[in-house]
Amino acid sequence: MFGKIKLMVSNIRVVVVPLLALLLTFSMFSCVTGSVWNKEVAADESAKIWFDGFEPTSYNGIDVDKKKFRIITLPAGKADFTGDIAAVYYEGNTKHIARVKDVSISLNFESGEEYWTTVRIYEGRWSIVVYKTKIQVRVGYPSDDRIVTIIPLQRREDTPIKLQ
Repeated sequence: MFGKIKLMVSNIRVVVVPLLALLLTFSMFSCVTGSVWNKEVAADESAKIWFDGFEPTSYNGIDVDKKKFRIITLPAGKADFTGDIAAVYYEGNTKHIARVKDVSISLNFESGEEYWTTVRIYEGRWSIVVYKTKIQVRVGYPSDDRIVTIIPLQRREDTPIKLQ
């Protein structure tokens, strides 16, 4: 009897695990398309940005929906953002968590380029790191020669960075 149960559990794992992996892969690729802020601006005059760990709540003073701003195509040029940081960074077996509200940043995007904006520990401190790189599902970070901007996060008493 126990042999049949073990075989059944094993068969379920063989079917369910690959199915979940396939579903997760499709869901990750579907989120890479993102949304467009202004459809009247030509694609070659826009930049595509993936926000990872930094969740914009406003763009150039206009309130935005965080969910629609995860991956977005914006007109190229200077852009001012205010947003929240919710990031996890693994360093060996240590898990670091950063949560900060109302962080303001200014970025400059070139026409026709793609950017990945992520929050991570860079050179020993929490930073917003912007890479000029193709937006794709990835493991790890692009090489440092792809970095266009590093914004070190300052600790302020009114917006502490919580580490765990």
